[in-house]
Amino acid sequence: LEDLFGRFGPLRRCFVVTEKGTKTCRGFGYVTFSLAEDTQRALKEATTFGGHRLGVTLARQRPQKGPKKPLGGAKEEKATTVPPPRSKKPKGPPKKARLIIRNLSFKCSEEDLKKVFSPFGTVLEVNIPKKADGKLKGFAFVQLRTILEAAKALRGVNMKEVKGRPVAVDWAVAKDKYRATQGNQHKGEAPSSLSQYKLGVLKEEENEEKEEEKEALLEEEQEEEEEEDDEEEEMEVEEEGSSEEEDEEDDEEEEDDEDEEDEEEEEEGKGFPTPKRPPSASDVTEGRTVFIRNLSFDTEEEALGELLEQFGELQYVRVVLHPDTEQSKGCAFAQFKTQEAAQKCLQAAEEESELGGLRLEGRQLRIDLAVSRDQAQKLRGSKPRKPPGTRNLYLAREGLIRAGTKAAEGVSEADMAKRARFEELKHQKLKDQNIFVSRTRLCVHNLPKAVDSSKLRRLLLRLFQGGPAPWIKECRVMREERGRGQSLGYAFVEFEDHQQALAALRSLNNNPQIFGAQKRPIVEFSLEDRRKLKLKEQRTQRSL
Repeated sequence: LEDLFGRFGPLRRCFVVTEKGTKTCRGFGYVTFSLAEDTQRALKEATTFGGHRLGVTLARQRPQKGPKKPLGGAKEEKATTVPPPRSKKPKGPPKKARLIIRNLSFKCSEEDLKKVFSPFGTVLEVNIPKKADGKLKGFAFVQLRTILEAAKALRGVNMKEVKGRPVAVDWAVAKDKYRATQGNQHKGEAPSSLSQYKLGVLKEEENEEKEEEKEALLEEEQEEEEEEDDEEEEMEVEEEGSSEEEDEEDDEEEEDDEDEEDEEEEEEGKGFPTPKRPPSASDVTEGRTVFIRNLSFDTEEEALGELLEQFGELQYVRVVLHPDTEQSKGCAFAQFKTQEAAQKCLQAAEEESELGGLRLEGRQLRIDLAVSRDQAQKLRGSKPRKPPGTRNLYLAREGLIRAGTKAAEGVSEADMAKRARFEELKHQKLKDQNIFVSRTRLCVHNLPKAVDSSKLRRLLLRLFQGGPAPWIKECRVMREERGRGQSLGYAFVEFEDHQQALAALRSLNNNPQIFGAQKRPIVEFSLEDRRKLKLKEQRTQRSL
């Protein structure tokens, strides 16, 4: 339902009504849009699902119930109350026009954000929260003048790069609403539809309170339109990355290593909730948490959750990400609500037949019970440690854009074909043990013919504005050796520092604002040949 109506505009909430005590759909549901214009468009345009047309109408407000009758023979006493006079305060901008921006670069300032959001409307306020020690928390709030401007900004900035990092933009939620939804979840009740939307969870309610709750949400919509002048406070979200571990046992240890996060204003995910904080050691000893390996790097939590849900209800599903690249490490944690469900999952994964076990996206999953920190240390100590690689193969995936992913949206077919060709060529070269991935040297493809070495150098320096200037040791656009010496469309750039090279790659790669959306830079770490480098070094020594 969310996918069906989400094409008309941003949704505030969405749910399907089911029979009480079952998951059987009653044939209707509710969708609340953020903007009235999107609602009207959804009413006008025909919507079909499963081969038949859906009937779409405006929801009516639930009629108010009459006054309760007095019990027994008790007399009903009437009293007249006079409300105290309310001092009218000037009506400010609606708090609904407030956005939260996450995954924010620590180099980003309030002025930078104002410049990014100004093309979409009047920016009234920008607030970047800080920790007690003065460091940025990695998220911000932006207040625009109207909800329409905020909606345009959400569509225009979401998943776009700001200071070298793709940011996630969403609607800010009032503090009291967040606490109310959190209170329901802490008591063990099913999450409200509002919290379900924020978590991306559209499971049907299974208790008797769901009908009253859903009808109350329809009433709430009208109340919010009448009370836009009421002040709402935002909850701050503190997102801290975990430290990178060396092997898969360390991934299991991450459950205890990560710092506790502050109360989050909202959780975002698709399909299944991610834990607000890693499970404690006691959660691991309960035998409800499993550790999944051999995942595809493109597998999302929603797909994994749908596979595991057949064994029982899930508390959460969490894919482990690299703290630097924020890409999947190919493993995940999942916690079931019961130990029996976890055991069923383990048994299904242990089937030894060729087609047995659990498979997802063509890969057979390896599933074990998650272990405590002490056990992980013992397991790590009992296994001989592999010598660290010197080929830096983990950097070969930096800059990779897979077809069908969000990063590939808007990329031209010609650029995707080039990326596939470069990736295949890189794969073939890396079969040679003499080839390694440089930590400081980048290869920049898909350059326009007019870009020369000096222009490229200036472009790279602009990427670091607002921070310390990088030391670029080499910036060379490759040209034809014969004829007019035209550009070959690619260049090599070498930095003194690995972190600067990594920042440049992430800022420049696939950026539609550099040369246009149809010709985006293709940036990767350069492949080097040890033999050629050795010969070069020998020639240098002989020339001295």
